Order: sequence, then C-alpha cells, then structure tokens
Amino acid sequence: MAKDKKDKKKDPKKPEEQKPQEPQEGQPPVGQDPPDDGGSKETVVVNKAELGKLLDRVGRLESAADKGRLDKYDAKFFKRGPNIFTLSEYDGKIITGWATKKDVSYKDSQTGRLIADQVYTILFHDDSAQEVSGYKTFSDIRYDKIIKVEEQSRNVSEVGTVVKVKVIEKDSEFYGKILDVDIKFVN
Repeated sequence: MAKDKKDKKKDPKKPEEQKPQEPQEGQPPVGQDPPDDGGSKETVVVNKAELGKLLDRVGRLESAADKGRLDKYDAKFFKRGPNIFTLSEYDGKIITGWATKKDVSYKDSQTGRLIADQVYTILFHDDSAQEVSGYKTFSDIRYDKIIKVEEQSRNVSEVGTVVKVKVIEKDSEFYGKILDVDIKFVN
C-alpha cells in the first residue's frame, strides 16, 4: 500500500499533462494568437501617481535623447508618415542653403565691447545667392516666412546627401514645386 502512494506522487521532473481548454466566447482557440485588429483591447489598471511617474520619466528620457537615434528607432519599429521639414521663403524665393563667409569677433579697444563681423551667403532654389552682413539680418531673412515641405526621396553619393522635397504649404506660391536640398539644410 505504501508503494501505491509513492507511485501516485507527482514527479517534479515530469511536466503535468494539461487537458485542452475550450476557448471562451470571444477568445481565440488555445495556442493561437488573436487576430491583429490594430490595437489591443486589454484594460490595465494603474495607480494614477505611478502612471504620472512613468509618463514623466518617458518625457525626461525623450527630451534628453539624441533625436537622430529616436528617429532611427521610430523608423524601425513604427510606421510613420512622410517626413515633413521646414524651409524658408524670402523675396519670392525659397532658401535652400547658406554658408558663413566671414565670422570674426574682436574686442573694441575704445569701448571694450565685443564686435562680431559676420557675412553670410544665402542660397536660393533658382541657383541665385545673396550676401548679407550680420547675424540678425541673416536670422531675420532665414525665418521670414516658414514653409512646409515633404520629403520625396534621398540621393546619397560620395559628395553628400541630397533630399528631393515637395512644397506642401498651400499658402505658398511654390505649392507643389519639387526642389533638391542638401541634407544639412533640411530640419
């Protein structure tokens, strides 16, 4: 009789056989994944204070994160729409780039003030250029009228990356126009 009890004890090394469960109403059969409906309908109960802490932490991490790495992660794991960038419009032309021609700072010997002598070359979509003196003037021109553009394609070469963009700002006279912009000037 002692032997019978010993035989009936569960062997910890052997997994216990489970009877197949009948699927509950609205649930997929056991062993099958539910159909992908685009989102989970699971309800999770979380303490409001804990949720606030989690959201603050996520916000903190995202604000300190390298934007390029965030974009790379998002592109890998999330479907995103087209990339939207901003360019500027000035004097009936779209600014597609700029270059610093001169940037010299010195201290005025009479007043002791710091003097900055800066000259910028602004490049436009029609291959024209304009030189301006002073950062304030450059900044005023650069942010005169912001227009939105949508990325169409990228061309990577040994020289650099050129982004083909389409103007999507409906108020712009250039609406629908396609431009080539160096990647450095697309933000």
